Amino acid sequence: MVVLHFVAVLLVDSGLAAMALGLASLVKPLRLLGIRSRRQGLALIGIGPAAAIAGMLLPAPIERAADVRSDLDRAMPAWQFRERHHLRMNASPEAVYRAIKEVTADDILLFRTLTWIRSPHLTQTDGGSILQPPAEPIPILDVALRSGFLQLSEWPGREVVVGAIVAGRTSSFGGAHTSESFIRLDAPGVAKATMNFLVEPTRPAAPSSRRKHACTGRTRGRGGASPRTGVSSIPAAR
Repeated sequence: MVVLHFVAVLLVDSGLAAMALGLASLVKPLRLLGIRSRRQGLALIGIGPAAAIAGMLLPAPIERAADVRSDLDRAMPAWQFRERHHLRMNASPEAVYRAIKEVTADDILLFRTLTWIRSPHLTQTDGGSILQPPAEPIPILDVALRSGFLQLSEWPGREVVVGAIVAGRTSSFGGAHTSESFIRLDAPGVAKATMNFLVEPTRPAAPSSRRKHACTGRTRGRGGASPRTGVSSIPAAR
């Protein structure tokens, strides 16, 4: 399962890189990289998209949580893609959780630059969004919750879980947008994303990860475009 994911990501990334190198070689062949003619650049332009499409079409196996260890496991017990990160903090659990809830875009190095690259814009939208955070020092979680994310659960001082529909229509909820309806949602053509921040004071480091899952085999992707996102956990050391 892990190997299949690796192969798919490798194909997509390699295909995109080959296409970019091919385009650059049309202007001037990149001889240092072994591309000695524009004809070879054209070949890369043809091979690149084919490799990327092949990676996107590979099946995305579903993983499941072996047991319930967090509210994220309850909100999304099965997924197709995930990211995990660990960070040890020399602070009390209360201080770490407070920082999670209060951190703003300006507190994170290059956050505005990287989100602008992801979503270029010349003007600021009213109220902002996670990709276009407002100029005011508003916590990132608050910005996310008012621009498409839904808080699924919170255990004050320990864990907060949020989710969003990243592909498909929000009308698939079929009623009120609640944490229960989000967790139950399993409509064709819909992809959900979940993410949590978890403080675990008894462990030397806690995982931070994202999981991605499509409700049907048709709505699947790779990397940042893939349909589901999962767990972010940040532990605190005593």
